[in-house]
Amino acid sequence: MRQEYRCCYDILLLFMRFNKVLKYIFLNVLLLGIGFPAYSQCDVTVYLDSVHVNSTSICQGDSVDFYSDGKCVVMDNDFNNGTMGFGWNNYTQPTFSNPCTPHPNGSTYLWLDASFTAPRYLITENFNTLAGGVISFDLCYALQFGTNPCEGPDVDNEGVSLQYSNDNGAIWGDIIYFCPDGTFMPSNPIIPGNYTSGVTPFTSWDSYSFPIPPAAQTPSTRFRWIQMYSSNTQDNWGLDNINITVNILNFSWSHGATQLDPPPVTPQVTTTYTIYVMAADDPNDTVSSDSIRVIVHPPPPVDLGVDTVIICYGDTVTLTAASGAMEYLWNTASTKNIITIIPTQNSVYSVTSTDNIGCTNSDSAIVFVNPIPAIHVINDKACIGDSAILIASGGIQYLWSTGDTVPYLPLIVDTNSLYYVTITDVNGCSDVGIGQIQINSLPVIAVTPDTSICYGDRIKLFASGGVDYLWSNGIVMRTFNAKPLVDTVFSVIVTDSNSCINYDTVKVIINPFHELFVNVLEDTICRGKGTLITVKGASSYKWNTGEITPSIYVHPNYSTYYSVTGSVTSFGILCRVTEMIEIKVKECNTFYIPNAFSPKGINNVFKPKGVFFDISSYSFMIFDKWGKLLFETDNPEIGWDGRVNGEWVQLGVYAYRVKYINMLKEVFERVGTVTVVK
Repeated sequence: MRQEYRCCYDILLLFMRFNKVLKYIFLNVLLLGIGFPAYSQCDVTVYLDSVHVNSTSICQGDSVDFYSDGKCVVMDNDFNNGTMGFGWNNYTQPTFSNPCTPHPNGSTYLWLDASFTAPRYLITENFNTLAGGVISFDLCYALQFGTNPCEGPDVDNEGVSLQYSNDNGAIWGDIIYFCPDGTFMPSNPIIPGNYTSGVTPFTSWDSYSFPIPPAAQTPSTRFRWIQMYSSNTQDNWGLDNINITVNILNFSWSHGATQLDPPPVTPQVTTTYTIYVMAADDPNDTVSSDSIRVIVHPPPPVDLGVDTVIICYGDTVTLTAASGAMEYLWNTASTKNIITIIPTQNSVYSVTSTDNIGCTNSDSAIVFVNPIPAIHVINDKACIGDSAILIASGGIQYLWSTGDTVPYLPLIVDTNSLYYVTITDVNGCSDVGIGQIQINSLPVIAVTPDTSICYGDRIKLFASGGVDYLWSNGIVMRTFNAKPLVDTVFSVIVTDSNSCINYDTVKVIINPFHELFVNVLEDTICRGKGTLITVKGASSYKWNTGEITPSIYVHPNYSTYYSVTGSVTSFGILCRVTEMIEIKVKECNTFYIPNAFSPKGINNVFKPKGVFFDISSYSFMIFDKWGKLLFETDNPEIGWDGRVNGEWVQLGVYAYRVKYINMLKEVFERVGTVTVVK
């Protein structure tokens, strides 16, 4: 820098450290005014999510991740003022008359015409490119066969090379070569090679950018555009909008970060973060800076006031978050600052409050749910008028709907009833149980109606309406046959399936009439005779002979039973007594038969002996042992004298048969043996 301008330049830079915009304006004006080349004009920008902002807001405890991007422009020439601009070390004198293809934006461009023969070149000053950078420019070749100065390159070695040098131009390295055929090559092929005519990609204006290669990233690097081979009247070409930028090399952050893309920060209070870009030749000289102000908002209020809540199962809990936030969100999905819940198990309830800029704060409370007591109520059942008892368990305190405070509740009730009991356990949790007394009605009994029977009769007594029965006479059956001889009241106890008991009675009245008095003049008579039978003791009579008088005269021909039924009506019931009387009839025609006789002795005739009367037929026969009839008679007075045909039979055993029929057609017959002796 020229010495005469150094003092005012330093003062201006000191002033512009406090105002970046004014700095750039005055710096450019000064440099343009004094005609001194600007070796660097740096600009840095802080970005948040790819957007440049002056400030951002975060919530306390959040992190913010920002980064910076910037460049230092070491050359920026658009040639619009018809001059070379700044940053050149040496060059072939070009023209700025726009002699050939117009630039698309209509601006002035640099054109290398026939004024000089090859090599035609443009060489920059040395730049500090340690941080790397980009070379950008517009390029256009004249069209082959055009008129001078608009005749373009046509063979392979007549194109333009972009090169760099790290030793003040002693040795050059290639970055890219624009071959006249419209292709890129690593370097100029030196030999003419192919011939190209007509339109190629390079015969019209286009923009090109190339990164500064690593080998060119040094503290002192220059660049050149050079056409090594050409005639003095041909192969014309031009450049425009040459821009060389290098990345920021010297910088510092106000919070001590050492990267353009620093680690995220988590400020607890509002903080401004500034990046300073330092001059390459003076680390204390700030040439550019940018800042981002991080506004830290405190968390919105959310305090629940309690950390734990203990309830009983089924209880309601109301949790209230401190007011003042814009939005609330509970883990129950509620969006109010007050929630009412009925948790069924131990649960954590958390709420997040959000303010108007999206900052959140959270708090939580644990609700411990004690189970309700495992209560149990034993119900009871009873019959009407009986006592019953309800038994509750599962707690330490009891309160019945009757006001009783004991676990056992004795009762005497006549109707079905419900009884409520509140049971409280050691945790103070309560539940209500229901006890029920089931009242069973007494069995409805049906029994035999009160009745009258005759003396000595049986009556079937019955009862119904239960499952068990007990009669007063000890009978345990539902029905039984009773035979009371006196008026009797029978009672029965009936038990139903619910063990309820009821009873009833049956009265049985006995008709005292129970016997007849019979008198018989003769109860044994000879056949053919009669007798008188007389009865008394009843009010009416009926004989089996059909007679209805108290006395009857009978004359049976054989032994006969006579029955008489006497009737008496008493207590509205007709009772009858029947007596049987046997009249025996004997056969007065009596006889017997000897078992031996002596024909020649005293007992010399053999026959049935006895009294015979009323005989209608008679037969007496004698047979020998071979069954031969020896004697026969039909006269009861005649017997066998022991002879056959006048001859005496031999001594021995003989068979006889006697048969007769009386006047009543009764048949009498006897068969036997008789022994003939001397």
